[in-house]
Amino acid sequence: MKQFIFLTTIFLVLLTSCKKDKTVTYNIPCNTPTSDATISSSLIVGKWKWVSEYRCPFGAPCSLLTPVSEGYTKDRVFDKQGIHTFYKNGVLLNTIRYSFVLEKEITLYPLDNETVLKLTDAQTGAYLNYVHFRICNDTLTLNWQIRSDAVGQEKWAKY
Repeated sequence: MKQFIFLTTIFLVLLTSCKKDKTVTYNIPCNTPTSDATISSSLIVGKWKWVSEYRCPFGAPCSLLTPVSEGYTKDRVFDKQGIHTFYKNGVLLNTIRYSFVLEKEITLYPLDNETVLKLTDAQTGAYLNYVHFRICNDTLTLNWQIRSDAVGQEKWAKY
């Protein structure tokens, strides 16, 4: 009987001493998106599908690109370990590492205090690019160079 009580006590102590991972969930409405690094680190995890891109090439009118107008789909997957995978029409194009940093860590300009999404090579850690962003519960906006022939402001929807 003493052994039973002793084992039960040990079991209860072990059971109550286990710490559960405290997952914080954020509710950020899309009329007030954020670029806060802590909140963004939580909200960005998951699968995102491309909704649109607003592109303004130099010397040409701006255009709105969509999966329908372009004839392809794009998907991004962000995991908790900082890995980002990018797909076009379901085919993996690249795997890169992502992190949230202050822009001045990249530009070395002391007034660049905006949090940006930094992209680095998953294998070597070499710097690739960075992008300004805003995120809410179900929408990710990536503000690449708006005045660019290559890419503009992209909208992504979480699914």
